[in-house]
Amino acid sequence: MSKQLDEINLLRPIVIVLLVIMHSFTMYAGGWNLPESIHDVKVYFWISKVSLSCMLEAFVFISGYLFAFQICVLHKKYTFWGLLKSKFKRLIVPSIIFSILYSLLFYTKQFHVLQYLYDIVNGLGHMWFLPMLFWCFLFAYILMHIKIREEFKLLLLFSLAIFSFLPLPLRLSSACYYLLFFYLGFYLFSYKALLVEYINLERIILGIIVFILLFIPLTLLREYLLEVETSHMLNKVLKFILSTFCKLLYAIVGLLVFYFWSIYYIRSKNTTLPNWLIRFNLLCFGTYLYQQFILKYLYYKTSLPVILGSYWLPIVGCVTTLGICVIMSVLSLRTKIGRYLLG
Repeated sequence: MSKQLDEINLLRPIVIVLLVIMHSFTMYAGGWNLPESIHDVKVYFWISKVSLSCMLEAFVFISGYLFAFQICVLHKKYTFWGLLKSKFKRLIVPSIIFSILYSLLFYTKQFHVLQYLYDIVNGLGHMWFLPMLFWCFLFAYILMHIKIREEFKLLLLFSLAIFSFLPLPLRLSSACYYLLFFYLGFYLFSYKALLVEYINLERIILGIIVFILLFIPLTLLREYLLEVETSHMLNKVLKFILSTFCKLLYAIVGLLVFYFWSIYYIRSKNTTLPNWLIRFNLLCFGTYLYQQFILKYLYYKTSLPVILGSYWLPIVGCVTTLGICVIMSVLSLRTKIGRYLLG
């Protein structure tokens, strides 16, 4: 029995490349501060927004999809405590270790022991994603054992995502948003056989058109909402709800188009994926962990911004970071501790 899913082996490398692209261009969309001597480039704003549009949701979707594969096909028998122990080792331990390393380079807050420890547990920088994903696994396990229709669960999770702006500790607020996509992956795995027969090129093209028609105006609306200042609590809540609703709409459509395309591509090619793509899959987690370290170092601790200027900096940063990440991931997996953290 194969322990690989071709659609995931195709999707995950694309998503990890989108992550590096997004972080390479995020300073033009307000995600990071512009380095000295760098000015805004409007087209780079859209490159950042497009690469982010459903990328993080796709990461979470893939995790839920693989979780369903492990349970339904590989027949893994998880207990709650067994799952907690497994995902703590896989997600929380690397998050803590790499957050400590991140703090040594980029921690800018005034140092207080309790605040620092809390930030480390929460995940510094891009490590926030790992404790959030940890919660998704645990909550999805609980949802699996609740005896109501799956469609009702998804509707409940959609409602929960709308109110994910509520301040909760330990990345639970983020988990409230992304749990919908995790469980959507878990849910759609069960319907893969039906989807293979349903998906065709015309439907994928239609989905792309719908995504574009949603993404552009809703992104502009979300940018406008960011600029709207209000002191009234109810107005703030409504603003956050509307912004999250807009994000959910185009992220769900984009994610489904992305996933359906991978199914269509695998079916239409009717051949195995190239070995280099399979090997790159093994390096995706390491690439995720290393990429922000490299980009932030290049952007804020070297003279590269001055040398390259506003137009070439993100392009060179993206290509350089991908190359360094691949090398570092390969070298890490040749060590015992590297295999423990990244394997």
